[in-house]
Amino acid sequence: EDDLTVTMGSAILDIDSNGDGEKDTQITLQGDFENAVFNVDQSDLGSIVTYYLSQEAPSIEAAEYARLFIEALAGDGVEVNAALVGTFSQVLGRMLVEGDDGHWEPTPVFDTLAPVFTFVVTGSGDRPVSPFAYTNEAKQAAHAAARGEGGDTESVMLEWDENGVLG
Repeated sequence: EDDLTVTMGSAILDIDSNGDGEKDTQITLQGDFENAVFNVDQSDLGSIVTYYLSQEAPSIEAAEYARLFIEALAGDGVEVNAALVGTFSQVLGRMLVEGDDGHWEPTPVFDTLAPVFTFVVTGSGDRPVSPFAYTNEAKQAAHAAARGEGGDTESVMLEWDENGVLG
């Protein structure tokens, strides 16, 4: 279960502060948080809630870039959950900014979430042992593929055996 539920307008945050699956803290923030993205992390000090104001809803091009990135990072010929890819692409599309050269540039949040989302949408037999096991080379190749620069993402994907050992 999620540790954070956000009701938009003014932001009403329902937080599972102690990780027991029950929402036990509610915080109301007044203001326009329609384009805000919230995150909650647990630490020794308690729950840390952060947010940033995202861009407006992603353009079709931004969401498409995110979809192409996820599919490329998953690997050539790897079947992914299309419904989740569609949802995650909309979220990740908000984490892209248009660069001076007209290409989409990932924010740090994109770079963190995209491998996690890719891991989630990929079947257990085709994914690495962890969402943090995708190499920088694989991520760069996925960006190149999303930009339409071609390249072979399969050549930079790593394989793990059934024990989670890099082969």
